[in-house]
Amino acid sequence: YEMNKCVYCHYPNKIVIFGYGVEKVYSLLKEKLPLNTKIGIFDSDYCKNENEIIEFLEKVRNNEVQIIIGTQMLSKGHDFAHLSLVIIFMHNLCTYDYRMYETLMQNLLQISGRVGRNNIESEIILQVIDHTEYKITPNDYEDFCYAELKRRKEWNLPPYTTSISIHVIDIKQTTLLMYELKETFNNIQIAITAQNIILMIINSDEIQKYLEILHNNFMQKYK
Repeated sequence: YEMNKCVYCHYPNKIVIFGYGVEKVYSLLKEKLPLNTKIGIFDSDYCKNENEIIEFLEKVRNNEVQIIIGTQMLSKGHDFAHLSLVIIFMHNLCTYDYRMYETLMQNLLQISGRVGRNNIESEIILQVIDHTEYKITPNDYEDFCYAELKRRKEWNLPPYTTSISIHVIDIKQTTLLMYELKETFNNIQIAITAQNIILMIINSDEIQKYLEILHNNFMQKYK
């Protein structure tokens, strides 16, 4: 089966195979590294419950795992005593979500808390899909905040305005709803920020008006 058009908007010849899953990364490392390298996968498919998570973390503590491949689960409060290098790759800055830089900084702050816990020298390497205008490191948090607030003020984005996030249960309706919203509200920013999430940027003092229009005209039609 060959997919050559978007299943949501049906636009042809715009499908790009993109990104790597943890299993693909695992296979690539197995090919490139010595046979005795101990590699473990830490994500919701391999660690489905509390017991499996505890078992995996115990293996890490006992040095039975040298390289951990995982998703954002890795950054959520776990203690990896001997972890000295973290690589974040294929981080997507090519989105319409105005919070993309903020999300990246949050991830860096979370993951930086996982390395160098035993006073060992540690390093974080970040690969992004698109360029970033910032020097983003966990140590530059205050500078990042000032730069990000300046950017949002210039572009009239929250917290200087207000956002309404619409979560669409039926993913196929997301694009249709966005087009209708743009026809109804042609003077505000509207974008799909995820597969089933539409974000509207409005003036803070008009939020009640927009909520009422959404409720009366769209909420019964779309789910």
